[in-house]
Amino acid sequence: MVVVPCWLGFPRETMSPDTYLRPIGIIALLDEACMFPKSTHQTFSTKLFQHFWSHPRLAKEKFSETDFTISHYAGKVTYHTDSFLDKNRDYVVVEHCNLLSSSKCPFVCELFPQLPEKISPQ
Repeated sequence: MVVVPCWLGFPRETMSPDTYLRPIGIIALLDEACMFPKSTHQTFSTKLFQHFWSHPRLAKEKFSETDFTISHYAGKVTYHTDSFLDKNRDYVVVEHCNLLSSSKCPFVCELFPQLPEKISPQ
């Protein structure tokens, strides 16, 4: 069983977990696009539409090359990809990782392992 956190942006009831978690899911495509400095919201959207062109809950907007709509249980939601990459390319603050790695919750500690200290050249 896959437990889907609500912060992924998709209510659990709307899409099968493999749509956004499988190796070629929406989140994986976004992560991949963020790794390449020359990626744009247009290239991300193009890849998204290539992989999910036949998915019954995802639709491409008629007057936009980059927006898409997902049919959720409560209705359709249109997503604008203009700032997807910018918001997901955030850097990680070492202090935040260290704070989270010292959590008393084992799950949180597992998500944020202690970062190694920088070794100064000798």
